[in-house]
Amino acid sequence: MQRIKEVSKIMLLIFIFMMFSNVSRVDAGGVISLEQAKLLVREQSKDLRLLELSRSQAELALAITKGKFGIGSYYDSSDMKQDIDNLENLIEERQNAIKILEDSIELWKEQKEDPEAVEIDLEELDRQISEAYQEIAEYRDQLDALRPALVSVVLRYHPAKAQEDAAKPQLEPFEKALDQLSDAQVVQPKLMDYRVEQLYLSLLAMGQQEEALVKAAQLARRGLEIEELKLRLGMSTAMQVNSAKEQLAQREDALHNLITDIEDSSRNFLYMAGLPFDFKFQLAPVNLDTDYKIESDGTIPDFTNSLSYRRAYIKLQDALDDLDDTSEFDRNEYRLAEVNVGEAEIQLQKTLIELEKNFLSRKEKFHSAVSAEKTVALSLEQARSRNKTAALQLKLGMIAPLDLDQAEFGLLQAELAHYSAQMQKHLAFSAYLLALEGIEIQLY
Repeated sequence: MQRIKEVSKIMLLIFIFMMFSNVSRVDAGGVISLEQAKLLVREQSKDLRLLELSRSQAELALAITKGKFGIGSYYDSSDMKQDIDNLENLIEERQNAIKILEDSIELWKEQKEDPEAVEIDLEELDRQISEAYQEIAEYRDQLDALRPALVSVVLRYHPAKAQEDAAKPQLEPFEKALDQLSDAQVVQPKLMDYRVEQLYLSLLAMGQQEEALVKAAQLARRGLEIEELKLRLGMSTAMQVNSAKEQLAQREDALHNLITDIEDSSRNFLYMAGLPFDFKFQLAPVNLDTDYKIESDGTIPDFTNSLSYRRAYIKLQDALDDLDDTSEFDRNEYRLAEVNVGEAEIQLQKTLIELEKNFLSRKEKFHSAVSAEKTVALSLEQARSRNKTAALQLKLGMIAPLDLDQAEFGLLQAELAHYSAQMQKHLAFSAYLLALEGIEIQLY
């Protein structure tokens, strides 16, 4: 496994080197596919690296604080408690096995002494009784080893637990931070993949939008030229010319704002990928014409294995352990432990409800995105039909070239709307897959 990781890192470095070798070729640039972008971000993201360093800091800070209080960093009371439970289970299993074997021996002895029993193989019964005594002896030897081990751990557990309880106010902030950072290390890469998809597809959509706005500005400029010509011929007014100028200015401003947004999004993309801001790159087209399959019935997934649910479950178990270790004679402490258990139980239920709610919401949003994409697809077909009709009418001399340009511009807008709808459907499906894992999309 380590060898595979090393090879993967080497291949990634080669990929980055090949892209950087194209920096001087502004006309070509480095072509980055969506999957390559995800890989780059996972390996080069400063945010993920900082998350890893923060977790290491929290881990070391917790170990240092434990050391100051004389608490073991690698074998604390929770580990001891688990060992105690395991040892008690092993002892109980062997005691039950001995009881079953002793009952079996008594039964076999009764069968041997029963004068009415017929066709009894006495030698076989003697063999079974002998083997049972041997197994009992082995189990008792094991009990002789397990009981002292249990006593030893129990004697260590109570002082260690008392020591940790005394240090709990100092340890708790580090423990919570470590838990949160550990969870984030699992969730954040997956959320980052979604963010890369969102930004990558948005940049592709912006490219199409830029093409449409360039076309719109060209049409507005031609419209202004026509109005100015008509004004000189006395066929237009100064107000109509000013209106054409205003329309041209609006479309040029929209194009300028879009270019600014593209530059800003490109910088965000380069930052996430760990690349310099002056790196020239191109994005590979993404095929979004895909049928996505999801569960159509009304069943809700089992979220008990999700990260957030397991974290809430662990908190409940910790609260139950604290309650078990609290003496009933200390009424206030015991009542507080009971309240903590009740709070943890409600929080566990709330976590499950939120996971189910997120899943249902993402499922509904995906269905809505599918419906919206179908509607936009019909509009695209109509725009294509109008464009073909306009091209034919121009050949027959029924319309002017500007009318065909307008039809072509309408087609560009319809294609952009369709691509945007496909993009939203794709992102809705990605969010649905994350919801299946109990992960909620963060808003940016």
